[in-house]
Amino acid sequence: MLDQPVRYLKGVGPRVAQNLARIGIATIEDLLFFAPRRYEDWRYPSPIAKVKVDDPQADDALVFGEVVDAKLNRASRQRSVFTAEIRDDSGRVEAVWFNQPFLVSSIQPGKKIYLRGRVERSKFHGRFELQVRDYLLQNGGKPSILPTYPLTQGVYEKRLRMWIESALEEFGKNLTEIIPPPIRTRLGLLDRTTALKQLHYPKTFEEGEFARRQFALEEFLILQLALLLRRSLFHTRVKGIAFEVSEELRQTFLNALPFSLTSGQTQALVEIEGDMGMPHPMNRLLQGDVGSGKTVIAAYGAYVAVRSGYQAAIMAPTEILVGQHRVSFEKFLSPHGISVVVLTRETKGKTEVLKALRSDEPVVVVGTHALIEENVQMGKLGFVVVDEQHRFGVAQRVKLAQKGKRPDLLVMTATPIPRTLTLTLYGDLDVSVIPDRPPGRPVVQTNAVTEEKRNGMFSFIKQKISKGHQVFVVCPLVEESEKLQLKAAEKYVKELRLIFPEIHIGLIHGRMKGADKDKAMSTFRSGEYQMLVATTVIEVGVDVPSASIMVIEHAERFGLSQLHQLRGRVGRGRREAYCFLLGDFKSGDARKRIGAMTKWSDGFQLSEVDLKLRGPGELEGTRQSGLGKFRFGDLLRDAKVLLEARKVAEEILSEDPYMRADENRELKKEILKKYGDTFQFGRLQ
Repeated sequence: MLDQPVRYLKGVGPRVAQNLARIGIATIEDLLFFAPRRYEDWRYPSPIAKVKVDDPQADDALVFGEVVDAKLNRASRQRSVFTAEIRDDSGRVEAVWFNQPFLVSSIQPGKKIYLRGRVERSKFHGRFELQVRDYLLQNGGKPSILPTYPLTQGVYEKRLRMWIESALEEFGKNLTEIIPPPIRTRLGLLDRTTALKQLHYPKTFEEGEFARRQFALEEFLILQLALLLRRSLFHTRVKGIAFEVSEELRQTFLNALPFSLTSGQTQALVEIEGDMGMPHPMNRLLQGDVGSGKTVIAAYGAYVAVRSGYQAAIMAPTEILVGQHRVSFEKFLSPHGISVVVLTRETKGKTEVLKALRSDEPVVVVGTHALIEENVQMGKLGFVVVDEQHRFGVAQRVKLAQKGKRPDLLVMTATPIPRTLTLTLYGDLDVSVIPDRPPGRPVVQTNAVTEEKRNGMFSFIKQKISKGHQVFVVCPLVEESEKLQLKAAEKYVKELRLIFPEIHIGLIHGRMKGADKDKAMSTFRSGEYQMLVATTVIEVGVDVPSASIMVIEHAERFGLSQLHQLRGRVGRGRREAYCFLLGDFKSGDARKRIGAMTKWSDGFQLSEVDLKLRGPGELEGTRQSGLGKFRFGDLLRDAKVLLEARKVAEEILSEDPYMRADENRELKKEILKKYGDTFQFGRLQ
């Protein structure tokens, strides 16, 4: 019954149903579970005489009075103004509605009415008027706390409330319970019918919030069960490659390294090695802050795969990062006689590379999106790494994995993710975290610099360059035209050459050919350039240990995560490192971002700050997951609810791994209904 189209509800019809569809209401169930965005208190109207334009309540005034006069003025068939004069014992005000001519039949002289809206001085006659946002006609009782909903053109608050009330009356009785009774009792949850009534018609604000959190727990629980089931089924029902792993193999690799691993790196290596030795495919996320040393762990996975006779593929989002990985993987693997080849759209000798990949030759290939082109075939692909995975969609990741027969998959990110987002976006993956940094690496000293202090900063940089320091200067792409962006960067290089006439300054940007980018970067890495002006093309993966100063122009235009990534390009050697954030930090958000950057160096701490500043909406883009948005849950304010849902999901599956018990039947139905396609639960019987 709840899947019945909403157009069949009394008072809706096909045209209104089209409008409702724009806000996600297609069925009766969608209407019943349409979450209020907030609640308003209608219990305490102000006397009309006390509501003034300069009053703090003028933007959201609430008054009550009698309709003295009402009339409709039409400018055209599409445009109209309906006005009504309202009075109480203290005074009068003119109420105004735009483009709602149907009000003529309901708002008439003699009616008692509550009005909510903005008080302004009329441009035409100079008197106060109330531009009405919402109203209630008095029908015996007094109004209380009412919900407000997200709206769209053709859908008005009053009518939406009426349709929800009608749906509750007709379909809201004795709703099927989803959460098993023992859990509902333990958590003190309401039955769903009562919770829905409290959601839409709470007697107190606390009642409405309790109901919202209950439904947030429901949808979080369904998601967490889906993710955990996917992981469990992947481990138990999908056959993969059981690689040959041993203490001797590991020590051979470690003994050839020019450094010792940190405790975090060692733990991650052991976890990945354990996965690779299992007969099911690895499906793991490796998280680590910038400079934490994820690449050597990925290189170990490639080493294990090749030693077992398989191929390994590493996909990175930019040619610069591919070049960086080639250097790093060769450094770690060449002592063991393992060759590393590169595949991008500009790779020279592409035919030979493709031929090597088609064979059974155990080789490591590092490449861009070119790896997933149809003409690329890999004869024995066993290990896949997707670096900076948030730059790739799920489909691209799967396409690369499909080049082999269920290879082990490691996705890596240098963008620290708050725990609530990790559970939501990567709850189906096993997660390894490298929380520490290699010993001896300095904390980058970060300073906010305003325009009047620019010359002082340049003087400081000149001193450091004279002592062998190298400098990155990052310019944001602020113009709409790529040509203008390049022109601005080239102009800035000329200005810097006048300021620093004694040094060599290079330029790198996104429109350069791959070979030219490699040349610019290698020239900088060799020390021939003391300064490199760059766009955000250097944001990830660039490793130049001698670079110790980062200058970010117009820093207020960057997000917190991006600023942290850029800062991570320096401080990768042993000498002291500096990051200068230049810009105009007058806006509140900019001050908070820059303040966080100067206070915190830990990326995981900054990720929590970023979540609070931006909210989860934007940050959820870290994975093209297809999960959709939550109706009730909010990853920022409902972090505890999410963690509770994860705990409950683990408890349920510990007792009923495939959810075959009768008490879990409804939960299982909801999982299949919501995530069946995304998580491929067709075999969950």
